[in-house]
Amino acid sequence: MSLKLKLGFKIALAAVLTAGAGTGAYAVYTVNASDSIDVPDFSGKAQRIVEIWAKKNNLEDQVKFEQEYSDDVLSDCVISQSARKVSSDGILTFTISQGPDPDKEVELPDFSGKKKDEIEAWFADNYFSNVTYTYTNVTDQDLEDDMFVSMDPTAGTKAKRSDAITVTLATTEIVAPDFSSMSKDEIQKWGDENGISITFTEQESQILNDGDIVSISAKAGDKLKKGDTVTVTIAKHTDSTDTEKSQEEVSRQTTDTNANGGTRDQNYSNSDVTQQSSENSETENTQNSTPESETKDTPVQASGVCLSDAAGKALGTTYVGDAASNIGEYLDTLRQNGCKVTENYIQSSNNNKGFAGYSTSSDRSSATVNIYQNN
Repeated sequence: MSLKLKLGFKIALAAVLTAGAGTGAYAVYTVNASDSIDVPDFSGKAQRIVEIWAKKNNLEDQVKFEQEYSDDVLSDCVISQSARKVSSDGILTFTISQGPDPDKEVELPDFSGKKKDEIEAWFADNYFSNVTYTYTNVTDQDLEDDMFVSMDPTAGTKAKRSDAITVTLATTEIVAPDFSSMSKDEIQKWGDENGISITFTEQESQILNDGDIVSISAKAGDKLKKGDTVTVTIAKHTDSTDTEKSQEEVSRQTTDTNANGGTRDQNYSNSDVTQQSSENSETENTQNSTPESETKDTPVQASGVCLSDAAGKALGTTYVGDAASNIGEYLDTLRQNGCKVTENYIQSSNNNKGFAGYSTSSDRSSATVNIYQNN
């Protein structure tokens, strides 16, 4: 029963008692009219739970929300409330967490002698959301695989939690460079010098020029071993007239095949016709639904697909501190953008729970989402 209904019932009861109680009825009315309803302790509860409770008790107009950053309370959950009782005309104020403050500055420690798992745990516990890990080949016998080499910015620097941090780790294996900035000849030369087999394939494109890189199977910073193969897909430029001509040829070939019960030209097979017809059908549908000026080929692994905007802001910054169950939509968004997402479950030295942070590869084509193991 809502507070207003309770008060109405008590006032009606007081009116019935008036006939026999005289001035005593006024006393009952005064006490009950100032009555209040108990408010549960919503600390740590989600804002939507407070809203449901307020609606059930007809108190929606009396409940107000304020926002505040918090390292201790998950985003969209209650930090504090103004009272545990409320009268018919009282106001309840709830302070809701926005999660950790992304602009808070924290001094970066010296990670010398630390390995990647320890470094990741520190950044997660301190709510950094844009940390990138790269590798460099080392011959120093004191440095093991995954051990700290350097960091940008350097130790002792104060950095915002949302700032881009690059941590370089040691590896005894071969480290892939940023192939996207290299020519075909340069990539081949690098492969020859490092014992890596380079395979080039072609993909037709109406947007990219001949020789432009469409995708690469190894991203910058990947660790490789001698004998590994890296596949580089190169663009082969085609224009719309070539596409229309190809469609007419496939249409003619399909008609001949249906009429004669087989393929007339031995240079074509039934499977080739089927595949080419399918590809051209997709091209035709795209051209019919999209103006020619807007038609684009989407690279398999385009640079920057793990960024939310052209300014380079990393996705996930506003999700730090969220419960792991709340980031499904975020992960779907990353993957739909073409970002290769890896979920990394880690232990927290502070018993934190939920979404711990976010890191990307140097070319922003893949991302690692850190989630506390004990959530």
